[in-house]
Amino acid sequence: MMKRTFELLLTVVLLCGEGMANGQESELFKAMKIKAEQGDAVAQAVLGGNMYYFGEGVPQDYVEAAKWSRKAAEQGNAWAQCRLGTMYYKGQGVPQDYVEAAKWWRKAAKQGLAEAQFNLGERYHRGEGVPQDYAEAVKWIRKAAEQGDASGQFNLGNMYRKGEGVPQDYVEAAKWFRKAAEQGIDKAQLALGVMYSLGIGVPKNFIESYAWLLLAKANGAEEASQMISNLEKLLTAEQMEKGQARALELRRLIEERKENPKPSVESP
Repeated sequence: MMKRTFELLLTVVLLCGEGMANGQESELFKAMKIKAEQGDAVAQAVLGGNMYYFGEGVPQDYVEAAKWSRKAAEQGNAWAQCRLGTMYYKGQGVPQDYVEAAKWWRKAAKQGLAEAQFNLGERYHRGEGVPQDYAEAVKWIRKAAEQGDASGQFNLGNMYRKGEGVPQDYVEAAKWFRKAAEQGIDKAQLALGVMYSLGIGVPKNFIESYAWLLLAKANGAEEASQMISNLEKLLTAEQMEKGQARALELRRLIEERKENPKPSVESP
């Protein structure tokens, strides 16, 4: 069912793009609604969780989005369950209710949906809608991280760094920070840069630290600025040049990896 949902979502995106140019988006919406009214769970999920939710082919309407997402969710559609959980969490089209959010995310998480696994794990981490439980948080966040969810990888790294729900382990923290950093998460790039600077979880390497910090700053992590300034007082002009070249190499490798997943880009 999840594969079929994805294929239909892709069709909607492509056809909405064409409809925007041809003024035919309402026809696509009408066709999808007919299928949804006939009880097709995938059509209901797309109609509610995509078209009404984002305003694609129809004016944005959270109440209608929740209505159709619920119909699909009650038929077991994982994407719809996840969307409905998000709507309860944010109070979009339904009263805000963390318990209901966790309930629907759990249903989707049990079906293997990484986004729902991450969301459920975070609720256990924060104690929102469920009792705070770091062990349960790690359990679900790890499931998302192992599927390649970048936010899950970063948060799992943080839990290893702090020893929340797992024994404190800086090597494991660095491992998961690297995975998230390679997907462009600026905070993970910042964390990895700090670890290289201090030699925690990874060998101390000021040039590698400088490279990751430059990358983090370029991606929006302003906290890296002071650390970069501090490192520049310790590095020679030649070392800074090497760090800048390494940052460019990392950026290139990360961009390539988005299209063709490869092993981690370890430091030389």
